[in-house]
Amino acid sequence: MKKNSTEQEDNQDQNDSDDDSDHFSEVDESETHVGNTDTLLDHIPDDNPLCDTGLTFAPGEGQRPISLYSDPDAEYLSFPTIFCGQRRPDNKDRSLRNSPVYLEKRKKDLFAMIRQLGLPTWFGSLSSADTNWKDLLRILGKLNDGKEYTDNELEEMDWHQKSKLVQKDPVTCSRYFDYRVQQFINLVLKSDHDPIGKLTDFFYRVEFQQRGSPHIHILIWIENAPVYESEFK
Repeated sequence: MKKNSTEQEDNQDQNDSDDDSDHFSEVDESETHVGNTDTLLDHIPDDNPLCDTGLTFAPGEGQRPISLYSDPDAEYLSFPTIFCGQRRPDNKDRSLRNSPVYLEKRKKDLFAMIRQLGLPTWFGSLSSADTNWKDLLRILGKLNDGKEYTDNELEEMDWHQKSKLVQKDPVTCSRYFDYRVQQFINLVLKSDHDPIGKLTDFFYRVEFQQRGSPHIHILIWIENAPVYESEFK
């Protein structure tokens, strides 16, 4: 009698486990095939058109991850809206600016210049005075605020207002700084007046301050400049 009651309890427990009494399901039957969710595991109707393609479930399985610096498609895959689905022309000489490989290459170029030209004559630093350049502030106001500020309005601006204009468009600020640097080198340093001597070559590096404004450090070689440790002994 006790054995029969035990068997009945086991059968009742089995029936309870097989039967979903409240018919609750976390997945709605009508939503299981919404959108592009078909895989090779789904049932394919007989009237479905033939398809010669298959889906790869784990394309990275068994492969070693590629470094970001060595992957030729890193930029293309990371910024699809910028590249618009089209790759740029291959260029084997391209390297990521300010990467260890790029800086090592530029350092070797500088050492080669020193071996060929000797020690540089001048060392200088040029910083960006972005909050004092009225031309730049006027451009930033027109591009970002849609307003062309007058000289009086720019003079009445405090430092915080000018900084906000600069922060809105760092790309334009960097391009404007590069333009002024190139003009300074071509129109001043390379001019016929030779303000610091006849320039033979130069090398500079662009860096960015903590506030985001660019500045450069430049080495300049001058023709017939005094040679250290040979003319001043």
